[in-house]
Amino acid sequence: MLIDPGVSWNKLKKALSYDLSNIACALCTHEHQDHSKATVDLMKAGIPVYATAGTLGALGIHHRRNTHRIHIMQKCKMGGFSFVAFPIEHDAADPCGFVIKDNITDEFCFFATDTAYIEFLFTHPFTVIALECSYEIEFLRKHVTAESINERLAQRLLDTHMEFKTTMDYLKKMNMSKCQQIHLIHCSATNMDVHRVQRAVENELFIETVTRYSTKKEKVK
Repeated sequence: MLIDPGVSWNKLKKALSYDLSNIACALCTHEHQDHSKATVDLMKAGIPVYATAGTLGALGIHHRRNTHRIHIMQKCKMGGFSFVAFPIEHDAADPCGFVIKDNITDEFCFFATDTAYIEFLFTHPFTVIALECSYEIEFLRKHVTAESINERLAQRLLDTHMEFKTTMDYLKKMNMSKCQQIHLIHCSATNMDVHRVQRAVENELFIETVTRYSTKKEKVK
């Protein structure tokens, strides 16, 4: 199961060693290109794409073959997986996160990116958690004071992306009884101390933590 195919079709095929036979479907959280770039190519290759009506409409593919509309908080099943989409807070048409269950192993995965906060709290014992952790407020304030960041961008980060303390507070409320790994995703190396944040999560929760970050400067959309 692919989540957010936001790279070029060629890069995606290369990452999969040009073997798509094991891909059951693709889930798309929202329409922004860094999360949906290869969507149409996946559909053409016969791989079903699941997204909300708003996301499909924003991408202009709501009536295309191999697209499937999902409803918020309604259980779906595809192959050996079950999944539920839940609402997130972002500047997109109808964005969502996912709780995914492997029906064979009974393992759960939590995935939420590009969101300012998450209203719902799930009680599932997640094996893997992938959660937005975009910036630290102290770094953002320094950039604004030094005029090294566009004010519109700074405001957008505040309104639509999750700050480290918000991420940490949410993690502390989750069921970690079976969690093997936490992935902090959508991290900005220019707007936070990525390695310090990683250590802080591991020291607090005693779970291996991986950071996924970019050194590129953010752009205002």
